[in-house]
Amino acid sequence: MSSSKRTQRRSSNAIVWGRADKRELVDRFADVGSRVYAAVALPHAPSAEATRAQLRADNPTAARCDTTLFVDADNRARVAAIANPRLVDDAGVPVGLLGLFESVDDADAAGAVLDRACRYLRDRGCAAIRGPINYTTWHSYRFAVAEPNADGGWIPGEPVHPPYYPGLWDRAGFAVAARYRSTWMGDGDDLLARFAPAAARATNAGVQIRPLDNAADLAAVYQVSRRAFADAFMYSDIDATELAALYPPDKVAGPHSGVYLATCATAGAVGFLYTTPGQFPGRARVSVAKTIAVTPDWRGRGVYKALLHRWIGDRLAAGPCDFVAALMHHDGEPAKMGWTAHHVIREYALYERCL
Repeated sequence: MSSSKRTQRRSSNAIVWGRADKRELVDRFADVGSRVYAAVALPHAPSAEATRAQLRADNPTAARCDTTLFVDADNRARVAAIANPRLVDDAGVPVGLLGLFESVDDADAAGAVLDRACRYLRDRGCAAIRGPINYTTWHSYRFAVAEPNADGGWIPGEPVHPPYYPGLWDRAGFAVAARYRSTWMGDGDDLLARFAPAAARATNAGVQIRPLDNAADLAAVYQVSRRAFADAFMYSDIDATELAALYPPDKVAGPHSGVYLATCATAGAVGFLYTTPGQFPGRARVSVAKTIAVTPDWRGRGVYKALLHRWIGDRLAAGPCDFVAALMHHDGEPAKMGWTAHHVIREYALYERCL
């Protein structure tokens, strides 16, 4: 079938759409996901209840975004068109987002909702559409696009979806805008030795690494995040209430939370590291570094590696452990520090369609 005929067929598919505050539409939207995961059973798959929670007005990020839902009339595919007022390109033009995508393995149904949502965002001034992104890159985003080995396993926070999703977006005219990887980091003792000189340099500069103690530390993490990620691809600011909704203080503070804060007496908080346990067959203990940030004025002074050194040392003190750097940009710091293609667990991609 030619692309022109395929486009014509998509455009004839009936689409139900409307605002995210319409209860009946939200229920229909959520039911698409239930249909998909009844046919493709996946551990940790998003539930209908989780979808409804993300769309509720009491979700502070949803409340400040303009969200319109598109559902195939036969409940085969869905997507949310999201306008985040804090996300614009270098020229000040809004960047449209597509999120909460779910679909059966039907290119026509998926293409129809994606096309309709793109036209909707184009008509509201967006020059580029990117996804999948659920509101911001603080939330779930990207597709898993390759699993080059048989490690399997579960990394909290990574996208969970049927393997055919990237192909549906390819056929709908989207191209990869950015790539990411989750990688094994190598032997823990070797890593400790590698990071020790930089950790000592940071200590000599007055930096201390400690676990988050209480809710007050979350405010420091928030401020570090805003400074460290300000120039990151697709970053958009969030406020403190949004951060607290994503990371409740009782889950990220305390000596066993896996979150570390880098502080200096003269500068306050200068970096943080967020880690979480992973689950991999045949490996007794796996610890995952999911987010690491250092403020611009403290980069190159050993803080990055000092955070990793403290985390790895703490985990090894409790017994043998394997380490993962998760969901990192493919040419970011982990790649520069030596764990490259032959250590890859999974790869991910963010997609774009220019209008």
